[in-house]
Formats: sequence, structure tokens, C-alpha cells
Amino acid sequence: MDIRPVDPSNLAEMRVFQDRYEQAVRADLPGASVYTLEDTIAMLSRTPLGWFYRAYAAFEDGSMVGSGFIVANTGDDVRSAKLWVWVPPAESCRGVGTALAEFLVRECRQLGRSVLQSTATYPIEQRDDHRYRGFAERHGFVLANTQVERRLGLPVPADLLASLAREAADSHRDYRLRTVVGPIPGDLAQGYCDVHNRLALDAPGGDLQVERGRRTPAMLADQDEEICEQGRTRVTVVALDAAANVVALSCAVVTAPGQPHVDQWATIVTPDHRSRRLGLAVKVALTQAIQQRFPEKRFVTTTNAETNAHMVAINEALGFQCSALVGEFQRILHGDDLATS
Repeated sequence: MDIRPVDPSNLAEMRVFQDRYEQAVRADLPGASVYTLEDTIAMLSRTPLGWFYRAYAAFEDGSMVGSGFIVANTGDDVRSAKLWVWVPPAESCRGVGTALAEFLVRECRQLGRSVLQSTATYPIEQRDDHRYRGFAERHGFVLANTQVERRLGLPVPADLLASLAREAADSHRDYRLRTVVGPIPGDLAQGYCDVHNRLALDAPGGDLQVERGRRTPAMLADQDEEICEQGRTRVTVVALDAAANVVALSCAVVTAPGQPHVDQWATIVTPDHRSRRLGLAVKVALTQAIQQRFPEKRFVTTTNAETNAHMVAINEALGFQCSALVGEFQRILHGDDLATS
């Protein structure tokens, strides 16, 4: 079996890569949201600030039988890397996944990464016995956190959104909400980064090893360029205090035309400004903005840790419904692993 990087300039190869990835992701969840071919090509064709992407494919007799991906930060937590293995159903149970997993672990080792993390999405009713969990555990990854993927059908009734907005407004009259469709403007960039950099530590993460983010306005602007190249649109609502400081935000990325969904990326309120219903306020305003500007979108996806009771309550008030489980797995490479794995 030959495993090598894929060439984002080779459109024929990228189409096969996309097909193998989609088949694997949708094997048990036919309606799973996926990154598009255009998304993947845009990611692999650029050199972003603060992180990198690497994609690989496994070949047998010239035919692509599986694929893998590594994402790692260069500005945030430089100990860690995220990796995924995708094998379509027709190629499963032949050792393709194992070969890819071992290859990607070696690549991460060579990159000096010792905290390896991955996610797997599977049906809720198969929480304890899905084959993805068994595969991860056989390769030294342990379940470190469990998130629930939820979906919100669009449009949400306008009267429900208005009612929730009024309910929240009584608790934060000294704050102002500002909605941005597109790249984050310069006057908000530092405040956005300061709040977003708290996310990894503030969100319940189980046993995952994480560090505070170090995103800068330059990295944020570079990410916005990537989003635009993918044909996507960032939609953000920030809450500003009396001094015009960003103290809360909710951000989502609308997929390119022709795709039905919106990916919720983050909602966070800084500790000093909690208990004022700002989380509900920014999320309601975000939903209103998405519906008004992108009426063709059919649903929003989000994930929250099972233990994040506050955010789960907000999502349920909006009408989000559970759709899948997302297992977050982790493997720590110790000294011997780093030297020999």
C-alpha cells in the first residue's frame, strides 16, 4: 500500500479524495454535513497563518482506497495535532484504516506533536459500541470527551426569536449587540480574538489537553480570506459593554451557494459578564441574521459537550434537536512513542 500527500492542483485526484471522504463520513449518517471539494482545495492550496493542513491518500494498484488529514496549530498549542482517517465502506476491514492511522501518527511524531486528537461522529444509539470508537481505542486513542451534535431547522419562527430576544434583553440593557456579515472589521478584531482565545479553556472539554488560544488579528484576517476563497461567509454577533469592549460573541459560517447548512463555530461570554443572558442574546441575533441574509439555508449544526448545561439549554430553547454523537479521542505520545512510533 502506498500512502502519500494528495496534490490540491490535481483536480481529478481531489475529486476521488472527496468521494472517498464523503462515503466514509456518510456510511452511518447519510445526512452528515461535509466539507466540499472547494473547501478542501482552498485549505490545501494556501499557507495560512497560525496553522497548517496536510491531506494524504492510500493507494492500492493505483486506486485510492482511503484518505487522511492532519490539522495543527503553529501559533496556538504547538504540542497538539488533530488527525482523521476515512475509509469508504467498500474498502473497510482490509487494513486500510490501520495503515493510514499508523502513517498519520508517525507524521505527527515527526512534526514534534505529542498530543494527538481526533473526532468521530456516529449515531446516538451506538454510543458505547460503534466501530469508530473501537478503531480509535485499538490505536491507542481514548475517549476524552463526548459532544452532542444538534441541528436547528430553518427558518425558526420569527415570533419565537422575538420572544427569546425580549426575554434576554431585560438582563443586559447596558450592552449593545453588533452583527457582522463577512470578515471581522479591524475595530472588532482584537476584542474578538481576546474573547475567542478563551474558548478552549472555558468550554467543557473532559480530559482533553488544551491551552488558551493565541489568535491574533492577522491570523483572524487570514482565516477570513480562506473562508472567502471557499465561497463561505462568516456571520458574527458580538456583545459590547458600555466601554465598547467585546465581551461575548457567537459566530457561524454559512456554506457556499448550493449547500443547505450553516456551521455554528463558537458562542462564548467572558466570565465577568455572565448571568446577563448574553449567550442567549447573541445566539438569537445570529439566527435572525442568518435567516434574513441567507433564506435558502435549511439548517444549522452545532456541537456542545454533554456537560455544557447552559449552552445546551440555550440551544434547546431555540429548537435544536440532537442528531448524532461526536466522540473526541486523544492519544498522548510519551518519550518512547516519540522515539519509536
